[in-house]
This record gives sequence, structure tokens and C-alpha cells, in this order.
Amino acid sequence: MGIYSRKNRIWKNVFMISTVFFLVLSLLLGAIVFLNWDYISFKALMTQRYIHTDILNGLISEHVGIENTGSQLRYFDNLSIAAVTNMINSTGNDYYTYQYNPSQFQSYTSGRDEKAAQSHILELAPDTVYMLLTNFTPVTLDFFKNSVDVIKGYDNLVLDLRDNGGGDVDVILEIADYFIDKGTVMLTEYRRHKTTDIKANAIKTLSFSNLIILQNNHTASASEQLITALYYTLDGVTTVGTPTYGKYVGQTRITLLRGFYVKATTLEWIAPDGTALNKAGINPDYIYTDDDIIEYVLENVL
Repeated sequence: MGIYSRKNRIWKNVFMISTVFFLVLSLLLGAIVFLNWDYISFKALMTQRYIHTDILNGLISEHVGIENTGSQLRYFDNLSIAAVTNMINSTGNDYYTYQYNPSQFQSYTSGRDEKAAQSHILELAPDTVYMLLTNFTPVTLDFFKNSVDVIKGYDNLVLDLRDNGGGDVDVILEIADYFIDKGTVMLTEYRRHKTTDIKANAIKTLSFSNLIILQNNHTASASEQLITALYYTLDGVTTVGTPTYGKYVGQTRITLLRGFYVKATTLEWIAPDGTALNKAGINPDYIYTDDDIIEYVLENVL
């Protein structure tokens, strides 16, 4: 009788927990439907009853980049996202919030590693080494780490970030850790609901008498954050070239259905001293535009 009572209590508890779980789940689903009712109703109206399907197909083709001759339901969400992101772009204040269709995303990602593989080092003089970083990916980080033992034997480093449009911010932060004392604020990150100081997180292993950074107006995004972290925290850093692009905002990317992605601007980086550099960029200490910039550095800066 006791065993039966215990089993009975167990099944009652399971039933109660299951009932509460499905009740909470139903309430959550109901809330989601309620909060999105206008959009759900509009989507149903346009995809199931709107008679000018050729117009919808044309809009999907133009703004989503997909030739659609079948169900409008399949790509209506992507069309809606494209409408919002295109309107944001048209304001002229944010060109970095947009949607990728599958082919666009493949094009974006396919050449990153090949470009990273073009990074290299070269001895310019017995006391000076040159390093070209073409972008910032895990491949770039591996190259940099493998080069540390070579470059740390020189007094001077010429770091070429010309035409480097950026990449993964986590990569530049790990690179910056090699140069900057642990605990030093490298950048300040502003998000919608909080501001965070980004600090060096590893033991400094690289030190140079002179760190010369080459830059131009195609030096952008993560490249600019690396320059800022180094320039504002180290002595002996000199920039040469032309003003950088001025992209000090970052995006969060989320995965959608059917190979689509959308990214939106969710943060802004600020220099450690509070200077806002978005749309302003970094002005060089030495303005130089000719192709013989390395020779100029060797003769006039070092």
C-alpha cells in the first residue's frame, strides 16, 4: 500500500509540473501572438488574399535578391526586414544595418581567409621589421601569433593597416593584448543600456622603441579600433598616411531562416580618454600619400 501511495504521489507531481509547464508555455505563445498580431494579420492579408502577386514578386526580387514565382509567404518576412533596413540606410546615418541573402553572405565570407593569407612580415633594417595585416580573422590571428617570436627581436615595428577594412573585433583585442599592459583600458564600448571599459587581458609580451602605423582612408572599423587602442595607451606610436575611414560602430549579426542573415548596429567604440571618433576617424601624425611611404618612414620618421 505504501509503494502504491508513493507512485501515486509521483505521478501527481509529474502531472502538476507538466500542467504548469504547458500553461506557462501557452501563455508565452499567446503573448507572442498578441504582441505581433498586427504583423501576423498584415502578412496573412498580403500573402493569402492580395491579388497583385506580380507586384510582391517584383519587390521580393528587387529588395531581397531572390527570384520568386511561387509562394509570397516564403519570403515575406525577408521583404519586411529589407524594407526596414533599406529605410534606415536611406537616412544616411547608418549604412551598416542590412540583410544578407544567401549568395550575398557567401560572397562576404568566401574571400576573407584568402585575403588574410596575404599578411606578411619583412625586415626593413637590422633594427626595423615591417608587418602587413590585410584584415582581421582567425587566420590573421594565427599569423600574428606565429610572427611574435620574430618581430619581438626588433627595436622598431612598422605596422601596415592601409586598405585594411577590419574584421573580427575579438581578433584585434587579442592582438592588442600583446602590446598593452594587462588591466589598461584600451577602448570604451557603448551599448544601448550600458557602457563598458575594454581592458587588456593578458601579459604584455611586445615592446618597441618606435611603433609606426601606416593608414589611409580605407583603414576602417576593427583596424581603427586597433590603432586607437595602441595610440592612446602606448608611448612611441606614430601614425603615417591619410585620415582613416571613421567607422567606430559595431554590428550584431543574427541567423535567419533559409540562409539569410541580418546585422544591425548595436554598439559604438570610444577612445580611452572619451574621444568619440565615429565618422571622424584618426588623423595621422604625418600626412603622406605617395607609394614610397615605407622609404619615407625610414628616412623621415624613424
